[in-house]
Amino acid sequence: MDVGPAELALAASEGARVVALRLLDDAATAAARLDHDGATEEEANALHDFRVAVRRLRSWIDAFDDELGDTIPAKVRRRLAKLARATNSGRDWEVQIEWLDRAGAGARGGRRVAVAWLRDQLGGSDARAREDLRSTVRRKFPKARDAIVRALTREVRVFDSPLAVVVASPNPTLGQSIAERIGPHAVAFHEAAASIQSMGDEGAAHATRIAVKRFRYLLEPARAVDGVEDLLAALRGLQDALGALHDGHVLARELRELTRKCAAAEARAAAAQALGAELAPMRAGDAELARVPRAGLVSVMRRLRTDIRAAYADARRRYDAAALAELAALTDRVRANLS
Repeated sequence: MDVGPAELALAASEGARVVALRLLDDAATAAARLDHDGATEEEANALHDFRVAVRRLRSWIDAFDDELGDTIPAKVRRRLAKLARATNSGRDWEVQIEWLDRAGAGARGGRRVAVAWLRDQLGGSDARAREDLRSTVRRKFPKARDAIVRALTREVRVFDSPLAVVVASPNPTLGQSIAERIGPHAVAFHEAAASIQSMGDEGAAHATRIAVKRFRYLLEPARAVDGVEDLLAALRGLQDALGALHDGHVLARELRELTRKCAAAEARAAAAQALGAELAPMRAGDAELARVPRAGLVSVMRRLRTDIRAAYADARRRYDAAALAELAALTDRVRANLS
């Protein structure tokens, strides 16, 4: 997305529409790349890029609800939300498979067996997951895109060059409106970070990650302003650490649930062996679950615990007292420059 000083000088209502349209273009570009087969690295990253583009667009619309809320129908917002949810499982699956590949690299014995077994148990194939997502995007995204374009272009002026027009806009400008929203976003982030007490505080860590994302997405259109890139870099570092922590939490939940299913399958298998299938019937899939490579699975879980602890330590370092003071100083500098 390319936004410069000319757009930041627009009236907030108009500038917010310009940015939303450009974010929508980013989502459309990523959606088109989903139709490729992933032969190149760029195509393989299409799912991630589409998710991020839709997330940026939704976050921007929420941040500028006063300017855009009456323009974009609630039905269209719901379509965007459904699209975002549709990509979650595919993204989680990809992250989990990548982590298992790292955990199994060079492993021998039980862990190697457990990694292969877990890959099968986590389910699905990459090809099938991608095709399901492509189908969902083909059906739902064009309608949402067209509705947003129709809504936003009713009042927006389009410039061939950022220097083509200087608009004498009433206060506030888009830049000033972003500055006004910085305070609430920064407070939300600081309050969420303060609530994380341990590496097991999944909800608090996730809330902090969301707050950091929203703060980033608010600032990104103003990246040409002095100080914004420095603040974005600090926020990206924290978001990445919290993202690694979140991914660890999600996989830990998957492994806990899988362990529970294995225990139940083993119990049913033992009952069936003692009582017979007529009195103690087993369920489909029990035989495979009952063959869980227990020692290897424990080894994998311990590796995951180590990685979660490392991600938590990295995140803590990025929002300790010194880091928060530095972020506050950067935030004040950016707000002053935008204002």
